[in-house]
Amino acid sequence: SVWQSITPEQSFTELQLAIQLANRSGPIGMVDLSDFVSKAQLLSNALDAELDLAPHNEIIESAKGLDDFAARCDIQLGITVVPKDGLWNLMTIQNVANKAGFLLSRDGREYQRVAADTTIYKLIADQANFLRDDLSQSNVQYVTLLLNLPHVSYEMTPFQLMLDDAKLLAEALNGHLVDDAGRPLVDEAITAIKGQLEEIYQAMTVQGIPAGSAAASRLYS
Repeated sequence: SVWQSITPEQSFTELQLAIQLANRSGPIGMVDLSDFVSKAQLLSNALDAELDLAPHNEIIESAKGLDDFAARCDIQLGITVVPKDGLWNLMTIQNVANKAGFLLSRDGREYQRVAADTTIYKLIADQANFLRDDLSQSNVQYVTLLLNLPHVSYEMTPFQLMLDDAKLLAEALNGHLVDDAGRPLVDEAITAIKGQLEEIYQAMTVQGIPAGSAAASRLYS
C-alpha cells in the first residue's frame, strides 16, 4: 500500500507513526523511545485502535545497527591547495573564489559551490572569515575544498567536480594539491579514493538511504 498524509476529508484504516532512530548524535535511547511509545499508546487509546510495535529491545538494537552503518559512511572528504611559495592573502582567495562562481556563506567563514539548490562542497581558507578579517592584510597557509558525502547525490558526481575545481584553484593560486594527510594528491590516490567512494555510495543505496536523499539528510543531521 502507498502511505499518504492525513487529510480531514478522508477515512483511514491504519495510521503510521515514526521516530528517527539515529543521527550524528548517535542512536535513540530508551528514554526517548519510551516517551514516543507512550504518546503513540495514548493516540491508540483515543482512537480505540491497536498499537503494532516491535519489542523495545529490538528497536534499540536496530537503532544501534543503523548508527554503526551511518558511522561507516559518514565521510567528509577534503582536497587542500597549498602554496608552492609563500602565503596567500584573503583578497587573492576572495577574487579567485568569486571568479570561479563560489558563493560566500552568510557568516563569511566559507565559500560554497551550489548547484540545483544544493551545497555540493565548501571552500574554507584556513580559519579565515571573509566578512571580519582584513582581506588585504590577513594571510592563509591553505584552502580546502570539503565534501560532506552523505548530503550530495552520486548522480551529481561531487568528487569529480570538487577535484576539477581544486585543480583550477591550484593553477590560479600557484599552488598544488594535497590530501587530508598533507601528501601530494597523485593520480593513484585519486583512483583509490574514487573506488572507495563508489563502495560507500552503493552501500547507502542498498541500505535504502541513498546519498543526497531526504532520509540521508535526516540521518546525517
